[in-house]
Amino acid sequence: MVELAGAATASGIITGVGMNFRWAAPVRRIRTLLDGGAYGRPTAIAVRHVVSKPRGSMWGLSLLRSFLLAQAIHPVDLVLQLAGEPVVDAHVVRQSGSAGTMLGLRLGFAGGAVGSLICGSQAARFESRVEVTSSSGATMCITGLGELIVTGGLVPSDIGDPRGWSQLWRPSPLDIGFDRTGFGAELAAFSRAAAAGADFSPNLTGLLPTYGILDRIEEW
Repeated sequence: MVELAGAATASGIITGVGMNFRWAAPVRRIRTLLDGGAYGRPTAIAVRHVVSKPRGSMWGLSLLRSFLLAQAIHPVDLVLQLAGEPVVDAHVVRQSGSAGTMLGLRLGFAGGAVGSLICGSQAARFESRVEVTSSSGATMCITGLGELIVTGGLVPSDIGDPRGWSQLWRPSPLDIGFDRTGFGAELAAFSRAAAAGADFSPNLTGLLPTYGILDRIEEW
């Protein structure tokens, strides 16, 4: 991966890696809230990502590496992207066998934020949950890459105790696929970057920290 990223940079080729979770509509809404500054910075990011596959090896790789590249890469990248800081500490617990793979990942970030991930292929079907706690005391929770609930943070001044106040965002019933899950926005952004000769994120170089965590999981 390092060699590919270096070759792409040296040749000036525009590259993009398909990390659709970054572009999912509710994730972009969390990013907008955090970038606005009023909600503070992330202090904790917790992701649960469980699926039913792969249960066997793919691409001629080991079962574990197959799982990391097919599934774990997406929630790992999402935790890193939401934290927005370098990882300074990592701890992994994992198991892999005929029933699938399961891993727990705990990350410490340079600014003091903590990240955690439960990811595995021993579930009956895909289930996802993303929760971000911010320094303003707000909690932002996404279920199934769909519904986003924000508790605390900016609330009307006349409602009393803000701890019992939540705001809900739910996608349109017509938004059932590519836009909600990020594929549409991601492909559109890459097309614009390619047409303008501009950088796209994440490109091969930008994804090196994510691949670094995958390597650490495999080596643990």
